[in-house]
Amino acid sequence: MSDRKPGAIPSRWLKCPRKATGLFADQFLAFKAPLDSRYNDQVQDIYRFTPTMLFDSVKSFKRKLGLWIDLTYTSRFYDKAEIE
Repeated sequence: MSDRKPGAIPSRWLKCPRKATGLFADQFLAFKAPLDSRYNDQVQDIYRFTPTMLFDSVKSFKRKLGLWIDLTYTSRFYDKAEIE
């Protein structure tokens, strides 16, 4: 992970729901891009959404995350190594 400053959080990120309320077709979970700890000073605790929070949520569905499709076309929001 880079030590450089992460930049601003994505526009409209705070108001976007963390994830869908359930699975689509009993297999797919839509979620916004999680932000790693480098963004903590920009996001209040109640609005945070980290990769760890996503993995914990997937466990609540009694599922494993098999494929992560990132449509942001950037790697600045979270550490890729944390996902792999």
